[in-house]
Amino acid sequence: MAAKKQKNNKTSKYVVTMSKTDDTGKDEEAYLGKLRSNFLGLEFVAYGEGMNPKKIDSSMSQVHALQLARQELLAVQYSSSLWGTKPRGPRKMGAVIPKVQPSGERMICRTLHPDQEGLVALQKANNMSLIHSFHNKPPKWNEQVGAFVLNFNKRVTQAPV
Repeated sequence: MAAKKQKNNKTSKYVVTMSKTDDTGKDEEAYLGKLRSNFLGLEFVAYGEGMNPKKIDSSMSQVHALQLARQELLAVQYSSSLWGTKPRGPRKMGAVIPKVQPSGERMICRTLHPDQEGLVALQKANNMSLIHSFHNKPPKWNEQVGAFVLNFNKRVTQAPV
């Protein structure tokens, strides 16, 4: 699997393929999807095959338009921790994925209105019936060390840089 950052974009955009040789993402058999960020780089969404809903003809029937729209596979959000007046300290990270049904099939998140019905919108609306939401464990400030720390229950023997 390989990913390549696309140039000349206002936001970060990566094409993800199963090919080491085709880094443009144009080989349809090797193409897996893309990863895009918002302008600030705080929200990332991974998309599968399909078209951007904004580029689908609005005169098309909704059923056909939904078949053409790309899937949202995963959303990752970052936010700064607020320590005092300035955002400092470790960032918080959250990931959102569609729920897996009891049959073992993953729910499909395909919408013509991602701002209202996409993974990020569902997470912000706290709609947990369709998604799983995961968050990192926040570190605690340790006065003795003068840094944020996490307890790894003796699985880690050396501090990171």
